Amino acid sequence: MANRCYLIKKPNSNQNAVYKEQDIVFGASYCIPFFWLSLFDKTDIKRMKLPGKQEENVMYYYDPEEWDEKASPFPDNFPTLIVETSVAIRRFKERKEIILAKIPSEQCGLYDQWLEVLQDIKEPFVQLDMHELWAMVVSYKKEDPGLFDNNLVKALEAFQNGSEESWKTLFTYFVDSDYNAKLKKMSLPKTPASTQALPHLLCGYGWLNAYFW
Repeated sequence: MANRCYLIKKPNSNQNAVYKEQDIVFGASYCIPFFWLSLFDKTDIKRMKLPGKQEENVMYYYDPEEWDEKASPFPDNFPTLIVETSVAIRRFKERKEIILAKIPSEQCGLYDQWLEVLQDIKEPFVQLDMHELWAMVVSYKKEDPGLFDNNLVKALEAFQNGSEESWKTLFTYFVDSDYNAKLKKMSLPKTPASTQALPHLLCGYGWLNAYFW
């Protein structure tokens, strides 16, 4: 099983609509990038149902046969985030000062590069599909699904309440980086894995189009 998240462009607000590979703008492995999270707030959380048999050339979802039933019964839905593209872009611009304050200064140039790609999205909605990461945490790490859901709310609240607890949850639980409470910004572990390179943790990677961060 892969452990990726996907930022998808959507023609409508139906969070359960099955999407195809060409609908994916960005992918990310073992994390939800910081810039992605900055597009949403907790009111954008929806429940996404697990679809049945997939058609050819359609993205496949988590296979129930891989689920660890000893950890918990296989659920029929998981959290997702979906919002109007125009709202996502507006938030990303409004939160620029906060975003840049939380990342290493040498990475601040990525903000404008990522915004340029975001503004090229023509579809009216963007959705964050995190089902693979969610399944990894709940099934393989054997966490209560409620913990993931509660941490998602707490992380998204960081942009409103600015609490250090919320920022720490956002970076350590979802972005997969460390959080320097003294400097009040993200940092890398002393021995980061290849998937923890800063551009990946901030932007993700292009799915069908290559972007050179």
